[in-house]
Amino acid sequence: MRSFAALALAGAASAISLETFEFMQYVSRFGKQYNTVEEFNMRLELFTAVDKEIKEWNATDGITSTMGHNFMSDYTDAEKKAMRGVSEANQEYHEPTHFAPEGYL
Repeated sequence: MRSFAALALAGAASAISLETFEFMQYVSRFGKQYNTVEEFNMRLELFTAVDKEIKEWNATDGITSTMGHNFMSDYTDAEKKAMRGVSEANQEYHEPTHFAPEGYL
């Protein structure tokens, strides 16, 4: 019984360390820097959720596209909205203005 508990604990620790290892690879690849341990842990949690979504998508049969990480894999929803032009004050999306060349309308 005691060996089973030790084995279960070792399995949980290795799963946690794998997530942390993958996050550290991401941090290194994109040159990320965090100011506090709290921010690091928050970004790790955000990254882990995105990583799970990516892995589920890529493992789905019949899908012809793949997903991967980018520099925003550790961003909050508010940070992503700001990148897309969503105003924090009124939460409205401001559609970029595009002009079609003559004859394409």
